[in-house]
Amino acid sequence: MSAAARALLLLVALRFVVHALYVPAYEGPDEPFHLAHAERVVDPAIVASIASHPCSADLQKAIGCAPFGSAPAEWNVLRFGETSRAAKPIANYEYHQPPGYYVLPSLVSIDDPIAKLLAMRLYSVLLVLIALFFLRAVLPDRAFCAAMVVLLIPGAAESLARCANDSAVFLWAAIVMWALHRRAKTPWLALLAALGPLCKLSAIPIVALLVLWTFCNRPRVHALLVAIASLAVLPLQWVRGFQWGGTVELNAARAPFHETLAQSASGLARSGYTFVKTAFWLGEWSFFRAPMWLLILVAIFIVAVAISLRRKTMSLPHIGALVVAIAATLWWFVSHRLFWGDWGGVGGWYAWAWFPWLAVSSHELFTVRRGRALFVAGALLVIVANVAWFVAAHGVYAR
Repeated sequence: MSAAARALLLLVALRFVVHALYVPAYEGPDEPFHLAHAERVVDPAIVASIASHPCSADLQKAIGCAPFGSAPAEWNVLRFGETSRAAKPIANYEYHQPPGYYVLPSLVSIDDPIAKLLAMRLYSVLLVLIALFFLRAVLPDRAFCAAMVVLLIPGAAESLARCANDSAVFLWAAIVMWALHRRAKTPWLALLAALGPLCKLSAIPIVALLVLWTFCNRPRVHALLVAIASLAVLPLQWVRGFQWGGTVELNAARAPFHETLAQSASGLARSGYTFVKTAFWLGEWSFFRAPMWLLILVAIFIVAVAISLRRKTMSLPHIGALVVAIAATLWWFVSHRLFWGDWGGVGGWYAWAWFPWLAVSSHELFTVRRGRALFVAGALLVIVANVAWFVAAHGVYAR
């Protein structure tokens, strides 16, 4: 590993750890409910802890905690034992998630909810850092350095340095890329295909990659075995009381749908824009927004990168997995609208779980002209974005 790669890897690790420590308690999207996944309900201790800390508007409606601005909230995840009121348990809407990410945390007994939250944030960071060593074994030095710069985008830490199961899919995806690079034997590929959806169903596009790669490189029956192994999540989730692997939108009644085709097209476009924008900058559960000038700079940079791309090869497994990812995401937009009654509710943090695959597929499918200039421009843009993010966050959490 070159000195530049080591420095960037260290910078990513530092950025993620700082993020896990800086962000106020329960401010990562859905964190209380991932924290309480071991139980069907969010138990009284967690509810009381949430109620004792400033929180986002969504949690204010559910719990009644004070808004940000009522007390300083930066770094408060480092202050344990700040629970001052009794509370009742509430239902856990993340209980449908497969159990893979939560197995190890459930074995560690930590009574204080804030201490457990911090431990699970750092656990997520650890999973990401382990994954990066697998990714380094697959990517050459320049591609790895570029990937590290991309991981310094604010949305990466927001998505992966929180108490949530996306980091487990991130690690699994990196191991899949390493296994394919090493041309692992079919039983190992089948095992990986089984494990991914047990972390989160967003693993499905990479499962498609595994099946397609096996189809192209092994006897057809091997691809069938890998595909069958990937269905292991279904009976497990059925035993837990969920059909279709636990997908929320397929396990409950849907909201009324009365829209014109034009309204649906507009809503679908808004969902796509929201997904991309929040992958770059989420604004945590308060959803504080990126400045418009920064979004314009990012759009210009993306156009410059797109213009510089040159196709290197055609890979059926990667192209097929990309088609599955796009189709599944579009279906998700629509099903989310049918279930919740509004467009634009799918956050871009789901895409960061795919990052190891996207990094490897980009390297295998494309070359980039003017790569050095784009690398420097991207690095400067990432610096500016992080300064802007921390300034915006400070304005929300410290006022």
